[in-house]
Amino acid sequence: MRTSERLQDLLPCIATFVVVVEAKGFAAAARRLSTTRSAISKQVAKLEAAWGVKLLRRTTRAVSLTEPGQRAYEHALQIPALAALAEESAADLSRSPRGVLRLTASVSLGQHLLVPLLPRFRELHPQVAVELHLTDRIVDLVEEGFDVAIRLSARLPDGAVARKLGAVRYGVWASPRLAGIDEVREPEDLSGLPCLRFSGRGAREAWVFSKGSRRVAVHPSSALAANTSDALQALASAGEGVALLPDYACRSAVESGQLVPLLKNWTVYGPFGDTCWAVRSPERRALPKVSAFIAYMTEAFRTA
Repeated sequence: MRTSERLQDLLPCIATFVVVVEAKGFAAAARRLSTTRSAISKQVAKLEAAWGVKLLRRTTRAVSLTEPGQRAYEHALQIPALAALAEESAADLSRSPRGVLRLTASVSLGQHLLVPLLPRFRELHPQVAVELHLTDRIVDLVEEGFDVAIRLSARLPDGAVARKLGAVRYGVWASPRLAGIDEVREPEDLSGLPCLRFSGRGAREAWVFSKGSRRVAVHPSSALAANTSDALQALASAGEGVALLPDYACRSAVESGQLVPLLKNWTVYGPFGDTCWAVRSPERRALPKVSAFIAYMTEAFRTA
């Protein structure tokens, strides 16, 4: 049997195998695919026979991957991505943005800055479907199949292909009910107040302020820590302490009177950097959907 014929014969079996792994069982996979458990079992058995390896360990309660099965599963996951790339490459000839655009951003930045901009982007480019994944870990764009990451960073890793979108402003915020905030005139005055800090890896320990030629680094007394801006904003609004946060995470709380700004005459620097970037994979040229999105985000930041 020729390779193309063999692939055509086994592709349905490979797809079924992936569903079994993701569903964690034959019965669950059968329900997802609207077929019988017996049919699912036969397809996996056919794949194992064709490849001459055992892919799954079967028990009465669950299935798990063997070592060959794990490798096969990892490679099988690339098939949809390769198929999508083939489709996108063909569509690229028309120079029209189309296909699925997979985006990732941190949770707070995504919710406050990115989500409000997506409806207008979809209106401008209706043939582009958007999948947004919000996470506070740094994803590998190539390994995880993302087209663009929106990131806050003072400096990007070497080799990154990125467009600078603009600066993000930060401030120091507290509940108006927090005792002692009326006495805060200088950054050093924060030392007598409970403060809230980011617990994320890579965050600066010191809060750095500047005004004119003065530059002050404060090491606040941390009452609580959290790994998202929204969590820190909620804690600050509840009166648990002073928080250093991006403006975008505090707008609604300020409008409702839950938070007030401190040290308004000082510039304070973000714990992860003050520049917002659109980062794409360096391993291939930008498809029209990617170029269109980055251009749209650049203009949105410029006119904000």
